[in-house]
Amino acid sequence: MFRAKQGKTSPSGRTVAEHKSYSLLQYNLAVKHTQELLARSGDGDAEVVIKGLVACILFICFENLMGNHNTAQMHLQNGLRILSRHTQSRNSKSRNSSPSPYKVTVPDDIVQVLNRLDLQAMSFTDSKERYPYHLHQDKLEIDAIPPSPFTSIDGATDFLINTFRTIFRLAAGSEPHPIPQAPLDSLATVLTSWSRSFTHLISTTEVQKAYPNSIILLKVYHTVLNIIVSTRVYGLESLHDAQLPRYQYLVSLGSKLLDNENATDPVMSEDTIFSFEPGVIFVLFFTAIKCRDPVLRRRAVELLGKNGHQEGAWESVGAARVAEFVIGVEEEGLLPGEKDGAGAEVVKEASRIHLVNVHPVIDRRKIHVNCLMKSMDGGWFMREGTVVY
Repeated sequence: MFRAKQGKTSPSGRTVAEHKSYSLLQYNLAVKHTQELLARSGDGDAEVVIKGLVACILFICFENLMGNHNTAQMHLQNGLRILSRHTQSRNSKSRNSSPSPYKVTVPDDIVQVLNRLDLQAMSFTDSKERYPYHLHQDKLEIDAIPPSPFTSIDGATDFLINTFRTIFRLAAGSEPHPIPQAPLDSLATVLTSWSRSFTHLISTTEVQKAYPNSIILLKVYHTVLNIIVSTRVYGLESLHDAQLPRYQYLVSLGSKLLDNENATDPVMSEDTIFSFEPGVIFVLFFTAIKCRDPVLRRRAVELLGKNGHQEGAWESVGAARVAEFVIGVEEEGLLPGEKDGAGAEVVKEASRIHLVNVHPVIDRRKIHVNCLMKSMDGGWFMREGTVVY
């Protein structure tokens, strides 16, 4: 169905409508069966609980593919609730939740997938379907104790993903006030510790040779996290100007990752890649809207526009059009020749966008964009627009 929507040939030869009709029939049957499963899950039957979690994952992926982000979010929160009800994840340190009388050993890969899908949902800021942070009632604690040396890429990934989720929750819990410096200092310590353990992993094992693209992605997300912590998440936009070397590193890593994909399979350069996992789109989009170096941010937009990725709710071409809109607002009033040199010294704090929210209308291939800006008197206002992709 996804390939057919992109105008590609599908092996079955079915049209988009035929694919949609078939998939919705199977989806409704799966939902009905899962409801029956979950009704029996109260007795702690491990097989039933695990099947329910797998079903939640499949439903999240299907709804994101269909563009129904609100429904995907509902299934995600259901999955997280089931997980917390039957087991404490290995990264959970909540002291407030009472232990379940039925403990189920949930396979690590299911926990990891739900956590990654959760991060992806947090990073996609749909203005009409916001992430429900209020549902997370467990106390947020930042563990600044250095992790033990990683023995696998999974361990390094888990630690980084959960640190990222912690930062999103911390930012949401602090609004509308700035994040206190103490937790930011703790997070900086965590990231430094992760880097040491990760360096030890790739220098003493064969993971870099076995999983080159995964290693690049981990470096990418570690760099983004360092930028977010250094700029206090929602701090002054001018704080990003000191992060130029890190943004240069992000663009070089993103370019390398896409080159690796094309080298592995040249057909990929002309095809559309779909993934349900977090990938490079968010990172390149973040670079394009936060880095004010005119060459670098446009290079990030170029990479987004030509790579043909979709990662869950993120579509690279749509992200590129939104980033172009943001750049246009920030460089508004400049002559074409001036835009080529519109770096930090030209695009001042007063012209910068602090927050970008989007609401995609998938079937019409357009995205409504809301940009939060600060007025001269210190108040806030929105710049709105619509992009077509």
